[in-house]
Amino acid sequence: MRRLTLCCFVAVLLSTTLCFAFEEPKQDAAFSEGVAGGVIDTVRNGLVGHNPEVMLSAFDRDKMAGYNQFADQLRAFFDQYESFRVYARVTQTAVENGRGIAMVEFQLEETPRDPAVPPIRKTGQLRLVMERGGKGWKLVDFSPRNFFS
Repeated sequence: MRRLTLCCFVAVLLSTTLCFAFEEPKQDAAFSEGVAGGVIDTVRNGLVGHNPEVMLSAFDRDKMAGYNQFADQLRAFFDQYESFRVYARVTQTAVENGRGIAMVEFQLEETPRDPAVPPIRKTGQLRLVMERGGKGWKLVDFSPRNFFS
């Protein structure tokens, strides 16, 4: 009897553990400054970590017009520079037609691979457009498009 009870307990424990292991992570359904900040953090982490694939993971490849061209442009951009320093601050958020819009004050310092060339500093106001999909909120557009070139 003890053995049967123990087997039942272990079976229930394992099934509960497996249910939680396969549960989808919860995502913010509503767009907010925090959601925008999370997407911007992914962009920042890709730049600072000098990893274009991490940065590209913030973009929705299926919904962003010209994604492949942008991805190629971004990889070429990363090839030109040794490192990046980033400052980004959300100044305003809104929702338009189900899309999240964030205005972001963005500063980027690019250190060229050639040590004889001094770092280049860019400052700009970026307009980021995000949509929620199966993998959470992703960028589907931003302007100006030439900021990361």
